[in-house]
Amino acid sequence: MRTAAGREPDGRERQTGAGRDDERARACRPRKRFTMAEQTTAENRSGAPALIVGDVHLAQSDILPRVETAVRRLDLERIVMLGNYCDAWSSTGIRAPGCILIPGLRMLRDWVGDLRERGVTCEVLVGNHDMEYILGSETAATEPRLAGEARRILADMGARIAAEAEGFLITHAGLTRTYAEVHLGGACNATRARDGLNALFDSGEDEHLSALAARGQQHGPQDPPGPLWTDIEELTADPALGMDQIVGNTPIPTCRRAFCTADSAGRAPRIYLCDTYSLDSMFRPLGDGSMLMIRDDDLAVITSEDLGIEPWL
Repeated sequence: MRTAAGREPDGRERQTGAGRDDERARACRPRKRFTMAEQTTAENRSGAPALIVGDVHLAQSDILPRVETAVRRLDLERIVMLGNYCDAWSSTGIRAPGCILIPGLRMLRDWVGDLRERGVTCEVLVGNHDMEYILGSETAATEPRLAGEARRILADMGARIAAEAEGFLITHAGLTRTYAEVHLGGACNATRARDGLNALFDSGEDEHLSALAARGQQHGPQDPPGPLWTDIEELTADPALGMDQIVGNTPIPTCRRAFCTADSAGRAPRIYLCDTYSLDSMFRPLGDGSMLMIRDDDLAVITSEDLGIEPWL
């Protein structure tokens, strides 16, 4: 586990070595939106080198060219996007200005389609803000009138809840042990957890979608928190057993490892944080725009300097 610039992901110096419901249900079955070739490619490349990209929040025009540079210079065949393509800060708080929400999603869809045509697997994971549009929620952070189109675009991209790479479960916010026991039969490894979470999403059933979107005690009365809303404190105190994880959701200065509770055998799962593109309410960057690359169980933090591009914002 290292960084291309000489840092471990935890910051230490590197050591050497019918109606809306029907429409929503259809949107929640993105597997059918993949062609068979695309789906097979995504599954077969679960062990290929992968670049993990944090929350986007309508900054597609700034972020996607940086990812494109990484694809070319690192000769990548697989990208995993951690979600939250919708919603950004505005003068009234976090919400998605109607003038940029749909164009931003279309830009992402076109870019993802272009990658796939070039043979690059691109997995688009759902974030908590994206799920609000899938559910058709009317909150202070959403544009309900645009929910239908947003759902269709997310479905066109084959949006998923989870991915797996080199034994790491990859979700927007993380999987807790309690959630795995309640909803996934305990799971036992990243592949089973990935398949179980995606099956809940594919079902399109209200009960399953609500469970995925449960906010937990940090954000409300629901418990246990789902993989779209799990707070980092909740995740590190109760990590799912038998797997390491990579998550977004929590803005951080640079990609790093979060230390968490050890299991009964004394092993602490590795949890890495990758939300480095988010902005504050004054549109100031909260992170450095770094990304994570997984290659043969080796994690590297990829910085702007590594790619020879301008610093993030």
